[in-house]
Formats: sequence, C-alpha cells, structure tokens
Amino acid sequence: MPQIKTILKGSISQKQGLKPGDFLEAINQKPILDILNYLWLTSNKIVNLTIKRHNKIKHFLIKHEPEEILGLEFDEVIFDKIKVCQNKCLFCFVDQLPMGLRSSLYLKDDDWRLSFLYGNFITLTNFTKFDWSRIKKLKISPLYISVHSTNGKIRYNLLKNPRASKIKEDLKRLCNLKINFHAQIVVCPGINDGKILDQTIKDLLAFYPNLLSIAVIPVGLSKIGEENLRINPITRSLAFKICKKIENYQKFFLKKFKRNLIFASDEFYVKAKLRIPSRNYYEDYPQIENGVGLIRNFIDEFNYFSKFFPEKVPERSFTIATSEAFYPYFKNILKKLRGILGLKINLLKVKNQFFGESIDVAGLITGSDLLNIKKIK
Repeated sequence: MPQIKTILKGSISQKQGLKPGDFLEAINQKPILDILNYLWLTSNKIVNLTIKRHNKIKHFLIKHEPEEILGLEFDEVIFDKIKVCQNKCLFCFVDQLPMGLRSSLYLKDDDWRLSFLYGNFITLTNFTKFDWSRIKKLKISPLYISVHSTNGKIRYNLLKNPRASKIKEDLKRLCNLKINFHAQIVVCPGINDGKILDQTIKDLLAFYPNLLSIAVIPVGLSKIGEENLRINPITRSLAFKICKKIENYQKFFLKKFKRNLIFASDEFYVKAKLRIPSRNYYEDYPQIENGVGLIRNFIDEFNYFSKFFPEKVPERSFTIATSEAFYPYFKNILKKLRGILGLKINLLKVKNQFFGESIDVAGLITGSDLLNIKKIK
C-alpha cells in the first residue's frame, strides 16, 4: 500500500482534498502493485480512490480527462515487493562484495518493472504467468535482458538456474508479444567467448528488429572474486580481439540492417589500449548506462562546451579524483582547462584497493580508496 509523498500544486487530487501522508489502498477496488499499475488504473475518466487516513477509510471519486494526471507522487515505484534474483550467477558482483556493507548493496533484483523503468538488466528466469500477462496487457517495452549465452547448457552453468537454458524460447515469446529488448553479454574468458560468443550473436539476430542493441561487457572480478571464482580475467590480448570482432560485426550489420547494432563496452577499449571509437560507432548510445560510450560522450560534450570557455576566470582551485581507467582521458581534457588563466586544477588518480586493482572504473571508487589517493601534477 503506497503512501502519498507529495501532491502537485493545483492538481485535481489537491482540489479533491487528498493530502501527503495518505495511503492509497485501492483504485477502482483494485490493489496497486506498482507505478505502472497505478498509471494504468488512473487512465480511466472516472477513478475511485480508496484512501486510508489516520486509520480511517475515505473514498474519493475523481472525474478527469485521460491525459490529465492526478498529481500524486510516491517514494517508490514498486508498491508490493521487488522480485529478487533466483540465480546463483558464477560472476555475480554482489556475491563478490565483502561482508559488513550497507544492506541495500546486497539486494539482487531481477524485476522486469525496474528493467522497463530504469534499464536494469533481468534474466527472464523468474517470470510467472502473471508477469507475462501483465507485460502483454501493458505492452511493456523495451526490456533489458542479460543473455550472456544462447547455448542452454552454458547459460545454465553461468546462472545456475534450470530455467536459464530456455533463453531463446523466452526471447521468442517476448517478440511474439511485440516487446523490444536490449541484450547484454558479459564475457567470461574460456566460458562464453570465442565461438560461443559468435553463436550467441548470430542467434540473437533471429530476433531483429525486436532486438534493439547488443552490448558486450567484460566480467568484473573483485579481489574476492579473483580469489574464489574459477574465471580468468580479461587480458589485453582478449580485449583487443573482442574489440576487433565487434567492429567486424558492425560492418556486416551496417550493410544488412543499416545499423551497427552491436557495441563493445568502454572497458574493452581501455583494456586493449585502443583509441576510443568515434561518435558514429555508438549510434544513439542505446546502452550508455551500461558503460558503452561514456568516454566518447564525455569527450565530445567537453569539446563542444569548451568553445564557450572564457580566457580568464577569478582565481579558483579544484581537485578532481578519477579512476585509473579514465585518468588518461581526463588528463588530455585538463590541458584545455589549464589554459584558462586563474584556474588551477589538481588531478588525482585513484587505485581501487577496496575491490581490488582489477576494478578500475570510476563508478566503483569507494571512500576508503579516496583516502589513499596520491596527487598527480
């Protein structure tokens, strides 16, 4: 039962007397499971809200146009329970965390609602008949799917869930419902790379045009994972091969579909010590939140806005901390910033000692790592 956090000023709900702190028990006598359910039920012209206020039930009958929002806002988007991952993935980063961190870091969600709303990746292994029916009814699209491999045995070994082997059947079912999806493949050397990776990519093409993009991502191994998991790390040689493989696939897809369709993550290019591709490589950045094109986008945006930089500013000093992976790119950018008179910038390179030095992305820098940084001039 969601609690109303705020009500938009001047909205129909405010005019009808609803208040922040009220609990929304039902809409048209139906319970509200999540924000999607809420939006669907409030799309009717006549809406009957069941409100609990100070342990008393009140009913509000609201008449509004379908395009007119009620103006209710909530703290959360899921009102029942987040669907928790039922897999035991071989490379799960949550399982590679040390003990004693805040509890929210150990939550492993596998919820299609968060996939649709925020781009979280799901595996399709815990779908119920009710989930499928809701996706069909609400036309939930696109979704973000962790595929990893279309080979049933290999995907089962990676996810440790018998339902994982049904990935091609599940993707076909999504396509039959006219649901589009983005796919990711986390590469684990010796398990799903090489010919297995090629077959996965070819199998995924059968779902085009419902298939919107494919991102190929390196497995992340913390120092706990390096010690306990039977997974080889990504080498520079393998990263180079994968980057070139993806570029060759792009050439083929560009001829066949007029689209690149597949992308290697920034981490592969950094690891291979290759030049970051141009803007055209990434199309409209369909998986930028997955680390695909972040560096190129940052560089291009900086270059654009640098045209408007002043020649001189009041004397100011800044300190910027970044990861080892991004440091070389930031260093080049600072050359332009340091040309501005009055501006002093110190760049700090951060080694990730908390998770291990193989984790070199800025998003996983911790407070303890910041305490160990050294000043770079």
